[in-house]
Amino acid sequence: MKDWGKLDLRNTTIFDLTNDINIITKEFGVLMPKDKYNSIISIETRIKDLLDFTDLTDNNLLKQAIYKEFKDELNTFKFE
Repeated sequence: MKDWGKLDLRNTTIFDLTNDINIITKEFGVLMPKDKYNSIISIETRIKDLLDFTDLTDNNLLKQAIYKEFKDELNTFKFE
């Protein structure tokens, strides 16, 4: 099991959480290579993807780490 609290969430994308191409393409709609996606992703999209992944995988430990890391952004973007 990963230590979600030690993951560099500010630089993490869906590609870092899974290598399942079906999840990446079908659940997240990412149809470009990892390097290209990582170079253009906004902070808002990054947070949304991370939170969506926690819902998809029922990963409460990762969700807690995301809320801790992105507290200010979550308040700004009004994510729940």
